[in-house]
Amino acid sequence: MPQQIQFWAHGIGRTSVGVEFRSGMNSTYPAGYSYTGFADSSGLFEDDGKGNRSRLTDEEIANWAADLIRGVPQSNSAYSATVPIGGRSFFMMLGLTKTHGAMYMPDEFIDRVIAVNGIKSVDDVLLPPILAGDRADIPSDANFGDGRKTYNDILAGGRSVATIPDIVHAGSQIAASEDRLHKTMVLAYLAAVYEIDVQIGKIIDALDANPSLRDNTIIVFTSDHGFHLGEKGFWGKQTLWNESTRVPFIIVDPRNQYAGSRGATTNLPVSLVDLYPTLVELGGLPDVPLASGAPALDGLSLAPVLRNYQAPALRRRSLAISSNFGLISDRDLADPSRRNHTVRAEGWRYTLSKNGGEELYDEVNDPNEWNNLASHPEFKWVKDILRPILLERTGQTK
Repeated sequence: MPQQIQFWAHGIGRTSVGVEFRSGMNSTYPAGYSYTGFADSSGLFEDDGKGNRSRLTDEEIANWAADLIRGVPQSNSAYSATVPIGGRSFFMMLGLTKTHGAMYMPDEFIDRVIAVNGIKSVDDVLLPPILAGDRADIPSDANFGDGRKTYNDILAGGRSVATIPDIVHAGSQIAASEDRLHKTMVLAYLAAVYEIDVQIGKIIDALDANPSLRDNTIIVFTSDHGFHLGEKGFWGKQTLWNESTRVPFIIVDPRNQYAGSRGATTNLPVSLVDLYPTLVELGGLPDVPLASGAPALDGLSLAPVLRNYQAPALRRRSLAISSNFGLISDRDLADPSRRNHTVRAEGWRYTLSKNGGEELYDEVNDPNEWNNLASHPEFKWVKDILRPILLERTGQTK
């Protein structure tokens, strides 16, 4: 990609176009690019455009997991020396990363998304729903993080160069524009999502090939955060709107008592802190309350939802609370009053910023969260319910 675009996007495009990649963890960062949290740059990612290429780290992880499930010894694995699972109880946690930048992708993943969606040019890529002036009715400190700057840089990048690489047709260039660069980014992201799906398929196929494991293994698929693709003028994470706080959350328990919920969805708000108590109950581990009688674990077991997703017998109200830092300078402070918080209850979202700004959304009639109802008197009753809950759960008194 052109230098002006490479700076903020860390690169997008096909791995076969002759760009050199060096990385330890993610396998697709441009040479010399350092990303805290991943391994130091090491090794060379190669792709000759003829089907011969290095494997992504996601592929290495999925292959490792599938081999273990199938009973293939992994004593020479770069990740760990591990023996096959066999008939033992096991816990396997796998982290797949390719939906992180950089959005360089091997051609086969991009080409599959293009083929399935009938894309003939980048102009055919559909953008998410974006409302002009969407942030006019939100508090100023709701704009936390770099997401707004990154999105503005995408638009500016499309104006700053004459041409950009054509991600649909490898090796070609197309005239640049805001819209085309945005669509290029979205297509690269969709290809990354598809790449993750392929790796999950490998692991599921390995389980399906072993009936004793398939019929006695709980599977959970989730993520740490969602991702804006331009909605509300943001790119990435670190907001308290649906695009960033909503994550995939799929639980599969193959035992018969949960068969009634197979393939079903629920509108109950759930949280990632619900995962551990859920696994405790599904695994038959003891639930030991505190001396006060209060639950020992934060979160709420979702096993009742798996048993009866239409009318689960939950112990208390199901809520999802998310927080972010009020300012970058507040990042290392433990004081919850220096953060912005949101509570997602059934049908509603209420958000309170560190400076007292409020947002309220009707999630049933306004799923895009385009209309902030916090200043509307007729919805004060909703705030009167959710504000005290949010303050209590986040350890605040006002």
